[in-house]
Amino acid sequence: MKKMIFGLVWSVFVLFACTTESGGGSENCGDGIIDIGEECDGDNIGEESCASHGYYTGTLTCNSDCTLNLVQCIGQGFCGDGVINMEFGEECDGDELDEQDCETLGFYEGSVACTDSCAFDTSQCMGRCGDGEITHGEECDGENFGEMTVCSDLHPMYHSGTLTCTSECLISEEECNYCGDGIINGDEECDGVNVGEATCHSEDPLYYDAEGTLACDDVCTLEFAQCNYCGDGLINGVEVCDGTNIGTNLTCNQKGYPGGDPDCDSDCAAIDYIGCNKWNQISTGHAHTCAIDTLGRVWCWGQGLYGRLGIGTSTDEQYPQEVSLPDWATSISAGYEHTCATVAGGEVYCWGRNNYGQLGSDDTTDRSTPNQVYGTTSVHLQVSTGYRHTCSVTSSGMIMCWGDNSYGKVGRCSTTGTTLTPGMVRTSCTSPFFLNDAKEVHVGDSHTCARTGIGINSRVYCWGSNSDGRLGLNMTSASLAYSDYARPILTNGGEYVNAIKISVGSNHSCLIGLGSNYYVRCWGNGVLGKLGNGGTADAIYPSYVLTDPGNSGSYLGAAIRMATGPAHTCVLTTSGGNYCWGDNTYYTLANGTNVNTNFAVEATLINDTETVQCGNMHTCWLSFGGEIYCVGYNGNGRLGDGTTIDAHATPTQVVLP
Repeated sequence: MKKMIFGLVWSVFVLFACTTESGGGSENCGDGIIDIGEECDGDNIGEESCASHGYYTGTLTCNSDCTLNLVQCIGQGFCGDGVINMEFGEECDGDELDEQDCETLGFYEGSVACTDSCAFDTSQCMGRCGDGEITHGEECDGENFGEMTVCSDLHPMYHSGTLTCTSECLISEEECNYCGDGIINGDEECDGVNVGEATCHSEDPLYYDAEGTLACDDVCTLEFAQCNYCGDGLINGVEVCDGTNIGTNLTCNQKGYPGGDPDCDSDCAAIDYIGCNKWNQISTGHAHTCAIDTLGRVWCWGQGLYGRLGIGTSTDEQYPQEVSLPDWATSISAGYEHTCATVAGGEVYCWGRNNYGQLGSDDTTDRSTPNQVYGTTSVHLQVSTGYRHTCSVTSSGMIMCWGDNSYGKVGRCSTTGTTLTPGMVRTSCTSPFFLNDAKEVHVGDSHTCARTGIGINSRVYCWGSNSDGRLGLNMTSASLAYSDYARPILTNGGEYVNAIKISVGSNHSCLIGLGSNYYVRCWGNGVLGKLGNGGTADAIYPSYVLTDPGNSGSYLGAAIRMATGPAHTCVLTTSGGNYCWGDNTYYTLANGTNVNTNFAVEATLINDTETVQCGNMHTCWLSFGGEIYCVGYNGNGRLGDGTTIDAHATPTQVVLP
């Protein structure tokens, strides 16, 4: 029991002793608590800072004895250290005036000092231009002109005007004038309506005799603007233009051409737009459009998501925007969400979405500006972009593909994975043979087609998904007709189809056959009548496009150009005719209606066209004059006319701002 009482007493004593000891002053330096007698403790400096001690900046620290350490503050400067710290707003410091005096500060005399806040004290400086007092040789000061009040006080030749005072306190005569009194005197050529005996022709024989009116300008010099003379650069009389002066006439951009300068003809009667750059190629994508001009420059407009316009942003553009490429472009292809072009050096450049490696950059990073396709050291003549893959044709006739390999659409004997870099399309999966002698390649959503050879030796190969019969293999067995082919297979059961042109849509394909009739044939998905054969059913082999659904022999012939979109197709004929069929919801077929058609109808609202391109619910034509006209859905500004009006029922011209 005694031991327990003793232990309890001892515990209380120890506790009391510890509590009393912790209340000491400097003996607790280092515990992080600022005690009485301590300026700081460890990282705890309380409310103190370099600024609170008069310095501009720096880091205040604590010494081991719990006193403040100002070492890192002292070197940072303070007002009163004799050094002008301009970065902290000091104009001066003590006796240090930065070699300034009253005169350098804009005063005429006196002495300058420095205030306690390190600012100039000019209270002892006297006189300056702008104080309203005329002193020290000043002619005027502000509104103070001394004894003078009007221009005539300065010189009697002035009839009117207002005296002004310059920033150097000198009188200015710029607002004084005497021209306008109707009397020609001094160096005046005229005055008001008074031009003396002068006429346009007497002053310059090049002006038309007895035509035009000589006038007088505000400074009493002769004005020839109303004198008629073709070649003086002035538009007057009956002139429409004069030299490089086109007046209010349309510029090349406003006429729909990508730059250049219009010319005025020799008699000043008409504008000649031959000097404008023209459009040379066009390609329509899912929601954007791209074109190449005659200088080889690439322009894109419409939806900018994922950088598919190639201008460094993802914003939509309603006018064509120039894409920066290292060389002039030779071909262009606008796909679903990406775009590619070949350039004069033979390289391929792509931009836009790259989630399946469709840019061929050995990665899946989107790019908003052109990026050279990885390893394309061959000379490439043509490129085609689809939904998520891309293919190109080399100068040796080889085909290279890259991107999404679903259904084997890159043609390398495999149906899975993503191909991030270009590779040759194989014709055999058991031996190293590649498709060659290719003239063109076109890419759809899940299949690809190419044309090889010329004349009667021309063949069409397709590979990828055969859903809906889009490979044109002429197979009726379901187990075969809807199989996926990962290498090129001849269409039409391996027969020569003698094609001079092919085109591939999202899930259908078309060709123009060789011969005097140049018939058009299509196969694959027939929804909305996009095969043009009079129905909407799928076709597993090339079927003829009809111009009359009631006449099975009314084949569309004499075709020379062709384009396929996701849901419609268009062709141009040798006689200049334009025919389209398929989806017409947004007036895409340019025939004045929005009714779908499963046979070829004439696009009556367009003519004089050289090429045609079919996009997603929009169609564009390139005229022989180098202009582009588009019709249909205008979402995201894909028609390029500066608007986003939902749909255009008639073709509208692409223009630049």
